[in-house]
Amino acid sequence: MINTTLIFSVPLFTIKINNFYKKKKELNKTLKNYPEIKRPPNIFYTNKNHTDLKLRTNFCHILKEELTLVSKELKTAISVYDVWSVTYNKGEYTLPHNHGSQGYSGIMYLDFKGSSPLTTYIQPWNSSQDKTSLYPHPVEEGDMVIFPQYLLHFTEPNTDKFKKRVISFDFHKTN
Repeated sequence: MINTTLIFSVPLFTIKINNFYKKKKELNKTLKNYPEIKRPPNIFYTNKNHTDLKLRTNFCHILKEELTLVSKELKTAISVYDVWSVTYNKGEYTLPHNHGSQGYSGIMYLDFKGSSPLTTYIQPWNSSQDKTSLYPHPVEEGDMVIFPQYLLHFTEPNTDKFKKRVISFDFHKTN
């Protein structure tokens, strides 16, 4: 008899945004005050490092229901400390990166359709075949994905004229 034990795992969970189109309208209204720019070495448009407490506050207010679900899933209070948006025009993408070594990150898919490139996550250790394992996580517009900040992830080039837009955020447990 063989007894198998899974000793490591990486939590990643997806939440469907309730009343998404209403919340999308509110988020787009808020984001108008935070224009995205393309600044090398980025290969996409973003307002990262050009946001403030008001954006964070509005984001948390609009998505309070979903952030409460995140808190319940993690069994602890959470504190969002950074929020920004990213738009991928045709040909644009994100290189593999992470958001730090502690805490969690989230991606909310604001504008997304079936042909939009998925976010692909890189397993933080080699597979049993000594290979890198990639996981393109399936999502739909209106989904929010939560994952540990240390997890490397990227987006393939957008091959569509449709602009993929996400809101990314970082948070940590508060107790």
